[in-house]
Amino acid sequence: MNKNILQEIRSTLSKTSENKKLPGYFSGLKAESVEIPLSAVIPRSSWEKCQAPAMLRKVFRFDNLEQQKFFLTELMDYQDQMHHHADINISEANIEVMVYTRDLNCITELDYELSRVVDMIFADAQGVS
Repeated sequence: MNKNILQEIRSTLSKTSENKKLPGYFSGLKAESVEIPLSAVIPRSSWEKCQAPAMLRKVFRFDNLEQQKFFLTELMDYQDQMHHHADINISEANIEVMVYTRDLNCITELDYELSRVVDMIFADAQGVS
């Protein structure tokens, strides 16, 4: 994923919280040492919630094959690191991604995290020509 996007998000969020008073036990922390939860980055509402089984679903449309390759490679690498995998269908210029926790047959926080990362990977893929 594009580290510049994540740095920009961290910078923006730290600027918006500069004027807030924090408890004393936060006094030694620097902005660089704080991890921003993905839930603060991309809203959950951009994915469709489906039933039977409950899952998150989204279709991504690509302008060219290079964007699709980039998207799939980044997504597969991230899934391997996370040990949580989506169902993926490819149809011409579209890639459909479906996310749910198979063991529980429902949507968990892990699925929401994966869906937000997929959105970030897609945003990065749009810059590939």
